Amino acid sequence: MYRIAGCICRLLVFLSVTAGAVVYGEEGIATESWIESGWDSKYVSEGRRNLDEGGLAWIEAGVVAGEVAFAAWYGRGDSETYDEVNLSAAWVKEWNNFETALSYTRLEFPEDHAHDNEVALSLSCEGPAGVIASMTAVYSTQAEGTFVEAGMEREFESNDMGLILIPFVAEGVDFGYASTEYDGFNNLQAGAELVWQVGEDVSLSAYMLHSWAHGDVKRDDGGNISAGGAAVSAQF
Repeated sequence: MYRIAGCICRLLVFLSVTAGAVVYGEEGIATESWIESGWDSKYVSEGRRNLDEGGLAWIEAGVVAGEVAFAAWYGRGDSETYDEVNLSAAWVKEWNNFETALSYTRLEFPEDHAHDNEVALSLSCEGPAGVIASMTAVYSTQAEGTFVEAGMEREFESNDMGLILIPFVAEGVDFGYASTEYDGFNNLQAGAELVWQVGEDVSLSAYMLHSWAHGDVKRDDGGNISAGGAAVSAQF
């Protein structure tokens, strides 16, 4: 997945996809679970490479009940000693073509004996031609700062082959989240994700992205980054 802020935004994405399909039966609100595992060639967030060498293998599992979702995510470096655990909860609400979501994530870094708490607020709207515009703000209690990302994406679906192509572009702005030395434009990233629906409940996906560094990243001695990854997911 190419989303920012790790488990927070993956959780919001899955919750937004399933929220409209929840069934209210005689026994109450239906639930849906998922599990996903993947690999990223580089561990990139906020336009920065988080690991000096190699990429990140990860696995995530969660459950959706009505407008609420819970998820657990674990990532581990494939070439560098690093591991990370995310435990998240999210709530989403739809109004016509608008959707808003609120989430909380507890981040644990066992190798470094460190932790963080993040709260995210997301707003999205589907416009003409199926283009989805979104804005997400993530606040970190550890950094005492906020990272804001505004983006656009559109799905192109091939019903015959079960393929969905999702090109995306996003601009990030940092307010003390990634860097305490500078507030302002962080990075511009663009890329595409390809999803292949293998069966009714199983899908394969792959993505490529490129991030262009702006002032915030450059002041941290960072630069442009290209990355990619792949994942397999199942819903049940």
